This record gives sequence, C-alpha cells and structure tokens, in this order.
Amino acid sequence: MSTKDDIRKLFETGFREPRPWIDWYFGSVYADSKAMITYAGDRPASCLMIDPYKLKLASKFIDMAYISCCTTAPQYRSQGHMGRLITDALLESAARGSAVASLIPASERLFDYYSRFGFADVFYTDEQHYTALHTFASDDSFIELPADYAGFHTLECRRRAAVIHSAEDFANIMADNYLDAGHVIYIADKETGEPAAMLFATVDSHTATVSDILSTSDAATETAMSILRHKVGECMISVRTPPTENPYNLRATGMARIINPLTLLGALAIEYPATEQVIRLRDRIIPDNNAVYIIHDGHVERSPSTMRRITLDIPVDLLAKILFNSERTGRIFSMPSFRPTMALMLD
Repeated sequence: MSTKDDIRKLFETGFREPRPWIDWYFGSVYADSKAMITYAGDRPASCLMIDPYKLKLASKFIDMAYISCCTTAPQYRSQGHMGRLITDALLESAARGSAVASLIPASERLFDYYSRFGFADVFYTDEQHYTALHTFASDDSFIELPADYAGFHTLECRRRAAVIHSAEDFANIMADNYLDAGHVIYIADKETGEPAAMLFATVDSHTATVSDILSTSDAATETAMSILRHKVGECMISVRTPPTENPYNLRATGMARIINPLTLLGALAIEYPATEQVIRLRDRIIPDNNAVYIIHDGHVERSPSTMRRITLDIPVDLLAKILFNSERTGRIFSMPSFRPTMALMLD
C-alpha cells in the first residue's frame, strides 16, 4: 500500500468524518509532501499532516506550519508513536524555516497533551448566541455578491493578527462548506464595490453556527447576519468571533508553538524598533533554540550567553503566551503582543 493509502486507513479509524468528505479530502487536498507517518513493523501506527500557512502580525507575514489529522491506530496508542511524530514534525518544520507551528486539539483533554511539546493556548474565539427572536438590521448600502478569493483576502488581511489563507485554501474552504450544506455570505459596498463582510456558516436541525465572520463595520456585520437569518429561519445562531480586549465568552480553540524564535523575534523587532529585551529561552525539544536573544534598535542577536542583564528567562511556551496575547499583556512585559485569529481550518 502507498503512504496515502496507509494514512487514509488511519484517518478512517481515528475520525468519524462522512465518506464523501474523506473522499474529497484524499482526492483534492491530501499530498504526500505534507504527510508524516510512523510504522510498527510494517503496519501504519500514527500519522499527521503539515500544511504551510502565513501568520500575519501587524504588517509582517511569517511562515507557519499547521499540524492536523493527528491520529494513532487503537492498538498502538500509549506507546509513544504520536509523541515521536510530533517531535519530528516540529524539527522538520523548523528546518523548513517556519517560525511557528499551530494545531487545533480534537478534544479538551488534548490541550494538556500538546502542552508537553511546548504548545500554548493562544487561539481563542469569543462565542455569542442569538435566539430565534433576535433580528438583525439590514443596511441597503451593501449588495450581496458571489464569494471570491480577492474579497476574502482583502478582509482577512485587515485583521491585526491572523492566519492567512491562500487561494487554494479558499477553494478548499468553499468545497468544505458545500459538503456541509453550509452558507457563505459575501457583501460589498454598493457604490464602490469594496469588500464589506464575508460570513461562513453551517446549519444543523437546531442551530446555525457561524465559524467566522470578516467585516469592516458593525453595519456590514449586521447586514450579513440579517441575510443569514433570512436563509436559516428561526433557529438559534451561534457566532464565533475573534476576541476583543473585553471578551464576552472566551474559549480556547487552538495552540501555537514557537519553533524559530530568531525569525519571529526578528520580524517583531523590525515592526517595533523601540522594543528592548534580553531573553534567555529554554526549549527541551529543539536544542538550537536554547540561547539568549538580544532585541535592540530593531534587530535581534542570538548568542549562547551574555553579560547583559536578562530581562526574561522563560521556556518557549511562556514566550508564546506573552507574544500571542492581549495588548494589555504585552504592555506588562514591554513586548509587542497579538491575540491572533485562526479560523476556517480543515480540522
């Protein structure tokens, strides 16, 4: 059997996705170049996928490795297969030049498991719920149009910190939404044609779930939600939005792991040249990251040691919790800080 066949076998054992979705994923999305697998003898034991993305932080775009489809055959669980695979995936992603790795745990208990590998909870959603009695105001200065990548990319790049999707990713998002019998609503300014909002939703018998809404204004958000209300009728609507400084109902949805601190800190130093830090970083999985990082005058210097006063002496997961947090947290540590958004992943 091929690697693809072996991974599909593990996938079908580990996940409860419907057959049409699995056929689509392995026919249109899967690539051997993204796959990693371990064997017990000649039998497939565990697997995962690594997909390349960009992570936008202010005006900088850094490389991010997205790890997904992590599963182990039942008879080989608790034998260390997945732990070795995740470690290899981190080392491989670092070698490829990614600054950050990210993933979405399949269950609450797995947050603790992935934290053992230096991952930290950094991706959150702010959940809001609307009953059937709730109505939304519609503004006739907007017009509904077919969703396209150009509009989506424009809206996504308006976010201060977010995982950015390629045109291929967008095509996969649209196909995934179609297989779920979902809705994609896109509106633009009626006069200028500029993108105003794009909403992605799926519907079951009781609830319409908005997995992401990208918008330029409250009026555009209300208009997109009004269109969705018209399409789904009187069911409850649950909306997942990026958290604000004063979140409503915050829930952790994803994790990140710094794998190339020099690249990440270098990008932030250029963006925020007033940042002055001397960080001693500890990383038990990627030995090359154990060093002192001196941030000064828009540059970062990596050194095995220093006579300078250390301002932060921290493990790699804590650095992620500082950098990928509210702006308020960043001010406490005199560091730039971002609450990033990761949505519409094929998780």
